[in-house]
Amino acid sequence: MNGILSLLATEAYAAGESTLPLLDRIKVNVVNPIIGLLFGVAFLYFLWGVIQFIQADDKTRDVGKQHIIYGLIGLFIMVSAFGLTNFIIESIKSLQ
Repeated sequence: MNGILSLLATEAYAAGESTLPLLDRIKVNVVNPIIGLLFGVAFLYFLWGVIQFIQADDKTRDVGKQHIIYGLIGLFIMVSAFGLTNFIIESIKSLQ
C-alpha cells in the first residue's frame, strides 16, 4: 500500500500538482469508506451483544456483556481513527 501511495504522489508531483488534492482524494475515496464500514460492523456487533444481554439465560447474558464491551471498544477505535486521519491531513495542509 505504501508503494502505491508513493507512486501516486510521485505522479502528482511530476504533473505539477500539489499532493494535497491527492491526500484528500485518498481520504475521501479510500480511508473514510473503510472506517465507515468498520464502524458499521462494530455497531452491529454491539447491537448483537445487547440482544444477547436481554435474553434471560445467564450464559447468554455473559456473552452479551462481552460483545457489548468489544463493540464499544470497536466504536471508540473507529471514531479515533477518523479523528486521527482528519488531524493528520489538516496538519499536512497547514504545513504547505
